[in-house]
Amino acid sequence: MTKTFTIVEQAKRAVTQLYRVSRGREIAALEAKLAQLSPDELVQAESDCATTMRSEASKRCLWGLTDRAVKRSPLLVSCSGDGYFREKALRAMTTKPDDLVTVVFLLVRSNDWVPQVRQIAMDRLVVLLPQLNVVQLRRLLPFVLLRMQSWQRGAGSAIKALRQHPDWAETIYTFFLEADRGPLSRMMRAEMQFETLDPYLFKLATQAHSTQVRAVATAVLLNGEVKWLVGWRKRWISKGENFYRWEPVVETRPYGVTPEVALRVLLTAGRGTTSLRKLAADTFIRLGPQIAPELATTLQDDRIPSVRRRMEFMTRKWVNKETLMTG
Repeated sequence: MTKTFTIVEQAKRAVTQLYRVSRGREIAALEAKLAQLSPDELVQAESDCATTMRSEASKRCLWGLTDRAVKRSPLLVSCSGDGYFREKALRAMTTKPDDLVTVVFLLVRSNDWVPQVRQIAMDRLVVLLPQLNVVQLRRLLPFVLLRMQSWQRGAGSAIKALRQHPDWAETIYTFFLEADRGPLSRMMRAEMQFETLDPYLFKLATQAHSTQVRAVATAVLLNGEVKWLVGWRKRWISKGENFYRWEPVVETRPYGVTPEVALRVLLTAGRGTTSLRKLAADTFIRLGPQIAPELATTLQDDRIPSVRRRMEFMTRKWVNKETLMTG
């Protein structure tokens, strides 16, 4: 019976073969296991391989890696703690268009702390990324939107290269239109700093499978403004007591929408899920009930208390102004 190893265990067995004159059976087994992982899982696997490489390097410091090891497994050597060998490994990698493992490892190395390694990774990616098909692009989207956006070194260049793919806009639109699980609102807001999805927002607001996606698109169309998170800042409440809280740092850009489109989105939101009806109620608070009187009347009797409370405040603000207490 064949024993099944975890990525860490298989990486240890494969790394050992890099230092030995033996057949690369364990290396092949590791690369076959990596080929079965998603991009997010590959990032963790790359980290596990890097930890294993550093551990083995400390044990075998008298031997060291050789050019032969680079030829045997450039993928594994690209996780080495030595920038010289990481650079050689990237040069030795074969860039096959159907090899998503190589693409992810190159994307990780595009955020390397050594400038020369980052540059070689980007040079390889510029050639490889345009060859990706739509299915591969779609698999990369969660990794790109949730992880790469927060990288501080080479993420900008790598993401720019991805966005130049001829199928990028259509792929990301189709992804958000059809996806129904995962942190979709966070992913979509990360993408909204660019204008890729701007032409598709009405369809996403009215036809997307996910309520998260509909809510993000609806908020943009009703408010005429795009918001996205760029970081967090510490706000002190009491330095003496070391009492503080973290507040989001948000950037915005205007988004032009015609009154007719905004009204159609409002009416659709008013018939949607609770989160969408809340957005409709917030719009009535801002603009008044006259923009859609029938919908405003309906929402005043909504079955959800949070929607009714919003509409009660709207009534005090726009109808019974003498009951509105401010200040």
